[in-house]
Amino acid sequence: MELHEFFMQVPTPLVIMSGPAHVFTLANIAYEKLIGKPILGKSVKEAFTTEEVGSFIPLLDEVYQTGIPYKGNELLFPMKNQSGVAVDMWVNIEYYPFFGKSGKITGVLGFINDVTEVVKARKIIEKSEQFFRQTVLDLEKESQFKEIFVSTLSHDLRTPLTVAKLSAQSLARKLEDQPQFCKMAQRISVNMDRADRLIQDLLDASLIKAGEILPLRITPCSMNTLILSVIEELSSIHKDRFEVNFRANVDGLWDSLGIRRVLENLLLNGIKYGQENRPVSICMSMSGEYVNVSVHNEGTHIIPEELVTLFDRFNRTSIAKSSHQKGWGLGLTLVKGIIEAHGGNVNVVSLEGEGTTFTLQLPLDSNKFCNQRKDNG
Repeated sequence: MELHEFFMQVPTPLVIMSGPAHVFTLANIAYEKLIGKPILGKSVKEAFTTEEVGSFIPLLDEVYQTGIPYKGNELLFPMKNQSGVAVDMWVNIEYYPFFGKSGKITGVLGFINDVTEVVKARKIIEKSEQFFRQTVLDLEKESQFKEIFVSTLSHDLRTPLTVAKLSAQSLARKLEDQPQFCKMAQRISVNMDRADRLIQDLLDASLIKAGEILPLRITPCSMNTLILSVIEELSSIHKDRFEVNFRANVDGLWDSLGIRRVLENLLLNGIKYGQENRPVSICMSMSGEYVNVSVHNEGTHIIPEELVTLFDRFNRTSIAKSSHQKGWGLGLTLVKGIIEAHGGNVNVVSLEGEGTTFTLQLPLDSNKFCNQRKDNG
C-alpha cells in the first residue's frame, strides 16, 4: 500500500503498460495531469491517435520484446488538446522492461518528463542567433547599415535578454526539488550570458573599428594568477591540453577582465585550430618594463596573405572556415584592441611545420599609457 502511494506521488510522470498491446494499468498523478484525459484500461493505440504515438509504439515494442531499456531526449509528442487541436510537446522518456513474479517481461515502465518550455526557449535562442548571424553577414555588404546595426544592438537586445535571464533564474529556483528541470533552466541562463557576451564583443569591435580606444579599469594584477585562473577554467573542458612556462613572477597594473578575455581567446583558438591531441603552450617572461606572453599551437600554419588581415573585424582565415568551428571573426580583433588599449602590442608568427605563435607585449604599468592618452586629449 505504501509503495503504491509512493508511486502515485512521485513528481515525475510514471506509467506502467502491460502486455504486447501496451495497456495502461497504472499511472501516477503527475502522468494523468500531463496527459489530461482518462487512459487506464486502454491500450496506447486506443488512448492516443497514430499521429500522437506512431513513433513511440516501435520503441515500446522493442523494450517489451528485447528487455533492453530505451532513453530518448526531446522527442516530439504532438498531443491533441481538449479541442482536438494538435499541440507540439517535447518529452524526455525512459522505457524499462517490467517483470512479473515469474521473472518474465509482462509490460513496460515509462518515465516521462515534459521539456516543452526548455526546447521552445532554446529554439528561440537558436533562431535569434541564426537571424543575427545572417543579419550581420548581410550588413557586411553595406558598411553603413552594419555600423548602425551594431551601434543600436545593445538597446534592441539587452533588455529582452535580461528579462529572459531573470525568468530562467526564477524558474531554476522554483524547480530546485527537480534537479533535471533546474539544470535545464540554468542552461538557458548560461546561454543568455553567452548571447550577452556576444553583444559586448560586437560593441567593443565596433569601437575599435571606429578608431576609439576601449575603456579600461586598471587595477593591480598578477599575470601568473590570471594565466593560471584561465587555464584552470578551460581545463575543465579541455583537460590537460595546456603547458605553462613561467620565467618570472610578474605583477602589474592592467584591466584584469580585459586580459582574461585576451587569454581565453588565444588559448581557445589554440585548441580549435591547433593539431589535435597536441599541447597548447603559454610562456611568460620579462623584458625591461614589459611582460611578454606567448601562446603557441602546433598545426596548419596561417598563410602570409591572411596574416595581413588577421585582426580585422569579421575576418576568418581559411583554416577557421574549413575547420567547421563556429565563430564571428571578432576574437582577434578584440585581442588586438584590448592589448593596444593597455599600451601594448600583439605579434603573430606562423610557419609551416612549426605552427602559430601569438606574442603579447604589455607595459607593467598601463596607467602611464592611459594617463598619457588623457593628457593628449
